[in-house]
Amino acid sequence: MHIDSPLVLDRYEARIEEFDRLFIDASLAQVHPLIRSWGADATEVELHETQRNAIRALVESGERMARASRHRLSLPISRLIEIEGHRLIATLNMQNAADERPFICLFRSTIPPGTIPDWSRLKRRLLHRFAAFEPRAVLFFHPSHLPLIAETAGIDDHLLAAPAREIAGMPKAVGSERVFLKRSTSLAFYPRYKAVYEATYVERPELRGEVRTETEGSLAYCLRRGFLFEIFVDGKWAGVVAAKWRTLVGIRGVFMVEIVLAGDVRGQRLGPAVHQLFAEAVAQAEPGAVIIGTISAKNPWSLKAALRAGRIEIGAWHWVDL
Repeated sequence: MHIDSPLVLDRYEARIEEFDRLFIDASLAQVHPLIRSWGADATEVELHETQRNAIRALVESGERMARASRHRLSLPISRLIEIEGHRLIATLNMQNAADERPFICLFRSTIPPGTIPDWSRLKRRLLHRFAAFEPRAVLFFHPSHLPLIAETAGIDDHLLAAPAREIAGMPKAVGSERVFLKRSTSLAFYPRYKAVYEATYVERPELRGEVRTETEGSLAYCLRRGFLFEIFVDGKWAGVVAAKWRTLVGIRGVFMVEIVLAGDVRGQRLGPAVHQLFAEAVAQAEPGAVIIGTISAKNPWSLKAALRAGRIEIGAWHWVDL
């Protein structure tokens, strides 16, 4: 039977629908209770949109048994992993692989991967399924309200969240009177913004590759469809804060795309004031919005500022070496 015959295509769609339903239910079940209490858990439609392409790639790669070169991956390479009655979608990722060896991202699972008791068996299964690509590690998200059983090699990114109204309603942060947010009307600030990062890499070289400048296209999207503000401290331009609506690990919220302060005002504990003023602007526009964002584990300064501002750690992405 030809691979594109109607019967085979119908089988594709049936499998896609089966997995779509399975992983939507699993994602909703794994959402942090705080997120649910804030009303920020994603809808089924939103989850469908974020996972459909990965599920289609999974089904089609399984049906077609497509071969792919490690150095030329035209489509995501996904595998369905079944272990102890649970199912996981494992996807090969070449990003950030300095040694050109990819890592495996556990994109969806019917059980939080961090709670799987026998990770040695899971690692063997993953290495077998992706043997041709010699993956170096596994990355997965673990919600903070569940015990972490897996022995991990460290955290990649933290995920923090809080309702905009709650952040805005906290006691005024230190230095609030010095900080002003101006809604951007263009990207004329972009050269200054890039210069802030170049200076930061000189000051903190360990952040190169861990925190990156947003592209003009990314900030332009925030300008058109989300939130984009320039930060002024004592009347002088001092940075940028940007956000957009996004669905991430079962959460629908205003995602912090960027928040950066120039070096001459960094270290003055003004981060919480920026967070608070930004939250006020979001709450005025979207009263029920929850602000979410990721912070690199190698950027403890930003993590401390976000926690002081009232954001709560909802979970983190963890590494496991293979």
